[in-house]
Amino acid sequence: MKKLLLFSLFTLISFKAYAQEDNSDYELRSNEKYGYIIDKNGKKIEGIVRLNGDAMNPWSNQKKVKFVAVPDIDKSKKKQKFKTFDPDDIKEYMTVDDNNNERHFEMIKYTNTKEGFNTATGGLSGNIKSFNNLTKNTQFAEVVKDGKIKVYKLYG
Repeated sequence: MKKLLLFSLFTLISFKAYAQEDNSDYELRSNEKYGYIIDKNGKKIEGIVRLNGDAMNPWSNQKKVKFVAVPDIDKSKKKQKFKTFDPDDIKEYMTVDDNNNERHFEMIKYTNTKEGFNTATGGLSGNIKSFNNLTKNTQFAEVVKDGKIKVYKLYG
């Protein structure tokens, strides 16, 4: 009886010791979100996407994107080494916004004909600007609606 009482008393008083968990996950910054890129070969690479634009200059997201792949993330460092991709480097990228809505950006070829014809009468610098606007260039355009007809959001 003494042994049973002593054993039950010991189990009530005893405490559990837990090892400290390894919580060394990389902490995302405000402009960094998990997402993926699709390279020119169609290969999907998951990682962290850093958007260049914000509410004041959203057109920066059309020019380039910074990305680090999951295998390249060094969890011990607070700052990661991001690679910069232009629209000529990848086909598309996806990230999420603050409300966890997906944002898809696809590479498109775009010609700004409206600005090209409006600036054609401005002398030498206007003609150069007109030429730049009338030549096709590649940009990332945000996909607003996907379907038979795609709707893009693009800033001039």
